[in-house]
Amino acid sequence: GRIDVLVNNAGVNPYHVDLVDMDEEFWDSLMRIHLKAALRLGSLMVPHMAVAGGGSVINMSSIGAYRASAGIGAEVVRALRARGIAVTALARRADRLDALAEETGCTPLALDLMDTPALEAAMAELAPDIVVNNAGSGVPPGPLYEMTAEQVDRVIDVNLRAATHVLRTAAKSMAARDRGHIVNVTSLGALAIFSNMSVYNAAKTGLRVLGQVLRNELYGKHVRVSEIAPGR
Repeated sequence: GRIDVLVNNAGVNPYHVDLVDMDEEFWDSLMRIHLKAALRLGSLMVPHMAVAGGGSVINMSSIGAYRASAGIGAEVVRALRARGIAVTALARRADRLDALAEETGCTPLALDLMDTPALEAAMAELAPDIVVNNAGSGVPPGPLYEMTAEQVDRVIDVNLRAATHVLRTAAKSMAARDRGHIVNVTSLGALAIFSNMSVYNAAKTGLRVLGQVLRNELYGKHVRVSEIAPGR
């Protein structure tokens, strides 16, 4: 029969396993399902729809978690350094930061953003002109009522509380100097409802609203507040 719409939603969740910790079997399963199977579905359905005179293929992507030492955070460092911009990269993993520093020439600063006094001291000393607010953490997807108190606190603490203090301390430094640019990295979860990711969605939505409010509060100063929601 005719198929007018294909939702290409094949996938398994890696449960936030770091790349360096993946074994070959796990890596192969991710590639087989997320890439090979998804491409195969598309290649089978597009010719069918073309013959039938129309149709729609909807590819489902995902939401990720980011930090300066890996993923999108590391790519931001590489892109800025390639343009000759001095970069201080903040993250918890000193070993990964050191490797990134050796590769790009950035300045590594091992810092847990949950340590608010340390964050305040670092921001005051660095006085940055650009801050990419990229803190993020997640848990395996599941309904809110199955999450533990520790899981809820962790997601809120990293994605909202720590990110808020980054915003606050960066804005304070930039407002005093009347220059700067803050870039909040949020998520599709700040724009749409995803079942089984309730606390993450709420935290990222909170960060998005904070950025919008801060933009208004900085009106009249030469400080910009932008948002990037990967996948939007």
